[in-house]
Amino acid sequence: MSKKYKLNPKRTFITELFIVVLLALAQVVLLILYAWQLFKAVAIIEIASRVLSVFVVIYVINKRENNSYKLAWVVPILLFPAFGGMLYVFCQGRISIFAFRKKILETEKHFHQSVKDMPDASGDFETENPDYKPRTEYLKSLGFPMYSGTDAKYYPMGEDVFDDIISALKSAKEYIFIEYFIIHEGYFWNSILDILTEKASEGVDVRIIYDGVGSVTTLPRKYNKTLQALGIKCKVFNRFVPVISTMQNNRDHRKVLSIDGKVAFTGGVNLADEYINKIEKFGKWKDSAIRVTGSAAQGFSLIFLRNWNIINKEYEDPSKYIKSTTGDNGKGYFQPYCDNPFDSDEVGRNVYLDMISRAKKSIYIMTPYLIMDEELDCAIKLAARSGIDVRIITPHKADKKFVYMVTRSSYAELMESGVKIYEYTPGFIHSKNVLVDGECAVVGSINFDYRSLYLHFECGQLFYSSPALEELNDDFEKTFELSQKITFDDCRKNSGISRIATQLLKVFTPLF
Repeated sequence: MSKKYKLNPKRTFITELFIVVLLALAQVVLLILYAWQLFKAVAIIEIASRVLSVFVVIYVINKRENNSYKLAWVVPILLFPAFGGMLYVFCQGRISIFAFRKKILETEKHFHQSVKDMPDASGDFETENPDYKPRTEYLKSLGFPMYSGTDAKYYPMGEDVFDDIISALKSAKEYIFIEYFIIHEGYFWNSILDILTEKASEGVDVRIIYDGVGSVTTLPRKYNKTLQALGIKCKVFNRFVPVISTMQNNRDHRKVLSIDGKVAFTGGVNLADEYINKIEKFGKWKDSAIRVTGSAAQGFSLIFLRNWNIINKEYEDPSKYIKSTTGDNGKGYFQPYCDNPFDSDEVGRNVYLDMISRAKKSIYIMTPYLIMDEELDCAIKLAARSGIDVRIITPHKADKKFVYMVTRSSYAELMESGVKIYEYTPGFIHSKNVLVDGECAVVGSINFDYRSLYLHFECGQLFYSSPALEELNDDFEKTFELSQKITFDDCRKNSGISRIATQLLKVFTPLF
């Protein structure tokens, strides 16, 4: 493993994060102290603040947002009316949020115009599978065409995909697009960086996007400058700054690696050593990925360019990355798609909801977190009550104690409806996979939680009629065998106080 890129000690990352968090918390304290002093000085200001809270509650209730997210704001505003409304305006009313949203919506509008005439393979697919036509047409309407002529390979563990990623990177001739939530210096990333540096020196267009929060403790603050010095174009998405703002919730959680528009990878695997079990973190780390070779790889190039155009100063026409698909002989139909939290569609949630609602025999789900909105929760329960075999795999070892508690609090009600819950006992499961009837599946970055479904920038690979479906089904079957099936006795082990506390915390889950 090359060590020449190991530039900053870990304690530097922690120190920078500590300073940023400290400054952000100081803003909250100062806001409360300032408001308190005003209230003591002028009683009418306190009255005005309470009136503001009333109007804010009315505004929040009438917004086009998920009801659970609304409730998570309304409850604290009503509990603390003297400060609640001011805090909401302080967090939500920043000019930077409106500017960010405007840039995203303008970029998406231009993007749709650029790709509206893309080749699409949905005609033959819809003739063969009329039941899936509404889902296909929905994604097409958002600028995500269907591809045929594509081969796919499913990887049940992160370490399984490592060699194929390295091989694909070495084959690059035109460009390499990389977009990940977490990049962490170590064996995995340094092995990739050696190749990227060499390819950049050969004239290959190498571009990287990493998230400003996801990588805040794993990379130096100005690591993008380090990569640029190596000839690699690099952007930090929504860098973490010491300003209290709900925009800090909108993270780039996508995992995209596209090479020449010919081969692409996605899934749950980030570019860090625990994802390939080079280091141990929460026991055996189970993650998954999928590689597509053929025309569908173009879809991931376009997904990358959506966020690249959002954070880049100049808009780049994506149509030049659309190539003829003639000559591709792969099996199956593929529809890569992505989601952003600033439009009117919760694409990731809607695809999951449609898949679950149309299931006829079975629904298999792998997810590290199970904190669903009411619609998804009801759809899963209804499917189980209708006699469909619904099975969900979650981790047995937690990476986040609070989220793990809330995840487990959902078990009993789901099981009462007939849902079978399994916990992956070897360690932590980070895969985000859904398989329905053995006929269609999604492998991607989208968890079954509010952050993924409503707040993050996400992506997924939806596919049908591919041999990769059998590979995914085999992984589910093997993982069921490695997992503990949860019983009602397991759900009763928590104390009454713990269960009550967890139910209260669930109200505020959409904010975290």
